[in-house]
Amino acid sequence: MDAIACKNIWKIYNKDTPAEVQALRGVNLRVKKGEFISIVGRSGSGKSTLLNMLGALDVPTKGSIFIDGVNISTLKDNQLAVIRRKKIGFVFQSFNLINSLTSLENVMLPMVFNGISPSQRIEKAKNLLAKVDLEKKFHTRPNKMSGGENQRVSIARALANNPTFILADEPTGNLDSKNGKNIMDILKKLNKDDITIIIVTHDPKVARQAQRIVRMSDGKIMDGL
Repeated sequence: MDAIACKNIWKIYNKDTPAEVQALRGVNLRVKKGEFISIVGRSGSGKSTLLNMLGALDVPTKGSIFIDGVNISTLKDNQLAVIRRKKIGFVFQSFNLINSLTSLENVMLPMVFNGISPSQRIEKAKNLLAKVDLEKKFHTRPNKMSGGENQRVSIARALANNPTFILADEPTGNLDSKNGKNIMDILKKLNKDDITIIIVTHDPKVARQAQRIVRMSDGKIMDGL
């Protein structure tokens, strides 16, 4: 079974108005379980819109998206929230960590909504931070850490609820080359553990580290299907 299947996805903003924008135009894409793909394209090509669709953050104007065989295109907001919580781990360019929380607390946060006990949350968060080599940063807040460290915290947080796949939007975009390499090495290692990885990137060097490159232009997939 595919991890994700998109069938004739369209996303139209301001539909039937003079300001109409066709962000996605008939996108078809299949991602196999355990695959590592990169989505590339110029600004405005539709890659971030597509990532939002794959992450159940938005729904298509028309077409269908299947995640682990479930058609999410027809689900209600509360049902989409369950899909995001149980299936998907998000890694953002800007980290999206809560500055008032320590790294440990940031990683624990998604588990609160899944009903995990406090003792289990602490143990798992420590294990995940150790997995990204941050054993010495359990009680450090984001503003006291480097960009590379913050991105590693965000990866640990993305793993908190055992997602079947990770979506990463420009995960190396705010990092220098050394820290960017560290992040890609972590993602590749996770992929070897059978986690499906999908990244959006503008960096050709980053894109080439994936198993498959999907190129987008003007809301369409040009190659890499």
